[in-house]
Amino acid sequence: MKDKITAGFIPLVDAAGLLLAADFGFAERQGLQIELIREVSWANVRERLSAGIFDVAHLLAPMAIASSLDLMPGSVTLAAPYVLATNGNAITVSEALYRSIAKRLVDGEITPMATAQALSSIVAERKDAGEAPLAFGTTFPFSCHTYQLRFWMAAAGIDTANDVRIAVLPPSYMVESLETGEVDGFCVGAPWNSAAVEQGLGHILHFGCEVIHPLTEKVLAARQDWIEQNEDVKDLKVSADASALKAAFEAKKAAGKEVKVAMTFPGGTHDLWLRYWLAAGGIDPDRDVSTIVVPPPQMVANMKVGTMDAFCVGEPWNAQLVNQGIGFTACTTGEIWFLFLRD
Repeated sequence: MKDKITAGFIPLVDAAGLLLAADFGFAERQGLQIELIREVSWANVRERLSAGIFDVAHLLAPMAIASSLDLMPGSVTLAAPYVLATNGNAITVSEALYRSIAKRLVDGEITPMATAQALSSIVAERKDAGEAPLAFGTTFPFSCHTYQLRFWMAAAGIDTANDVRIAVLPPSYMVESLETGEVDGFCVGAPWNSAAVEQGLGHILHFGCEVIHPLTEKVLAARQDWIEQNEDVKDLKVSADASALKAAFEAKKAAGKEVKVAMTFPGGTHDLWLRYWLAAGGIDPDRDVSTIVVPPPQMVANMKVGTMDAFCVGEPWNAQLVNQGIGFTACTTGEIWFLFLRD
């Protein structure tokens, strides 16, 4: 078994699982050292993964598919054994564009279709006036950000290849590009949507899951030939995640604080997934934590004020939690099902 791997990542909230496994020693306890290398753009991550400079990488899910289908220069076959995040993106527009969209909404209804139709009207007016097309930022051509952005616009008849300009920008450049006027809006993951709002530069128009739901956003990817040569390394992530979970709960209990987890209904699907996730980390869901029942729309607000530490719920509440910078998706129910099958 390989005892050290090099992992590339982009500084985003949904890289948290990989970062915690490396920085807190959870992977090392399983006999595996992870060398983290921070990158600025997804193109850099993909190229270094394809070239074998990275063993594994935090990667856009569609990018792994596109590479395996040989849709990009230097493509290689990639495998994605783990999902790091589902959903989590948002469409943010400048304050000026938001005001223009809001003026054209019928009865003030802010739905993806209503805002897309308002945007279509703005695009047509700019075209008739001979003005430059609106510009929107996305992180990579093969990304959920691009698909959500284009799908939203196309639903109202906007030709995304000709009526607007879609520019590829590194995630960390999105807010600056909005401030300088290089783009009028963007679709990106956390924390950049919240950063634009906090700086008074933008308005979060829609969560990505309101446009297309659900979407696998980020994966832990590796070259297929590397996976075949290091099958045992792949399985260690499950143990590292479980160790991280248990350590976090023990630290809170050692500080004399009660650990509270929430689900939507006792004995329901969310309750079962939550219990199995806790048990995978060596935590007794009946004795080690306090379980509370919370309606889905109140999950994020309760997490924000500290009423609970974790919850299991459907969308859009997980995406809202991530986009508001309150927490991150620890795992998907699909990954828990994988654990269940392995047991």
